[in-house]
Amino acid sequence: MPDGTVTLVQMNRLFPLLLISLLPLVGCPEPEDETGDEEGSVAPTLMGSVARAASAAIAPGGDGVGVLYVAALASCSLDAETLGGAVVADADLSELGSQVLFSISDLPEGTVALALFLDDNGDADPMAPAPGPGDILFADAVGDGVLSCVEATHDDDVEIVLTASIPLPSISGTVRRGEAAMIAEGNDGVGTVGIAAFSECALDAQLVGATVVLDADLSDLNTTIPWEIADVPPSTVHLAFFLDDNGDADPEAPAPGPGDLLFASGIGDGVLSCLEVTAGEDGLDLELNNVIPWP
Repeated sequence: MPDGTVTLVQMNRLFPLLLISLLPLVGCPEPEDETGDEEGSVAPTLMGSVARAASAAIAPGGDGVGVLYVAALASCSLDAETLGGAVVADADLSELGSQVLFSISDLPEGTVALALFLDDNGDADPMAPAPGPGDILFADAVGDGVLSCVEATHDDDVEIVLTASIPLPSISGTVRRGEAAMIAEGNDGVGTVGIAAFSECALDAQLVGATVVLDADLSDLNTTIPWEIADVPPSTVHLAFFLDDNGDADPEAPAPGPGDLLFASGIGDGVLSCLEVTAGEDGLDLELNNVIPWP
């Protein structure tokens, strides 16, 4: 199996070449064959199926259903000629036993190298498709800088198993108590820190990730508490966070209440305050800057 040394990010220079070979799939007329022999030869068609291995786990928020991109290359390298390709919409690989069929026409005689991935979260640019976080692909390893391909010929009924998934990014940092977040009377600044990541800064927004830190001691202004939220969608997210200083928050639906410390631009205004961050950021410094007074 030939390999070419590239990063996964660089694959966005490879898959746009699919557009050249896939023009007939989007309605462009195919030229008449003027090079065939007297009997009207037909260029070979490669047919195959794609399945998903257990090692290619579906990312949180994904469903294993998306657009399958298959590129047929002259060799498994970034600068190889693209000989053809296939795009399969609504490819369902949600079940490990399911298979998706594809075919690539008008291939030359001989062996081709197939590179492929499933756009599971629908964020690939159709004009320049490339695998990204949350997508499922055929790869010996993710992040090793090597493009993996499957060798096939038109004589094969090739069966390919997607073997890996690109993990979603995380966000991480520390949380501390600012001077404005005065510890309420009777409390000690020690409790559970809750950090929620929302798609938007709104009470009815989708929750895309969360974490809690038990026994977080923020009694001292110089103390910082580390935290991390894994598997965040690769986009902008909005963080809301607080310290349950008196231990009365519902663990099934945590929310700040009287005596708790939080990040907020105002208290009692009914407006959720958030910090906007980008998935993949680390070293974030979160500061609790307010306190909900006792009634």
